[in-house]
Amino acid sequence: MKKWEVFETETEAEAKTKIEQLIKDGYSKEDLSVLAKQKKG
Repeated sequence: MKKWEVFETETEAEAKTKIEQLIKDGYSKEDLSVLAKQKKG
């Protein structure tokens, strides 16, 4: 079993790019969990 990896991005676009790259690298969507939090203005 692989260790957990955590990625942080500044924008939604960066997050989408990272998710797409992980899927290309062999991860399935079921392997990914996303926690999203918007900064307060």
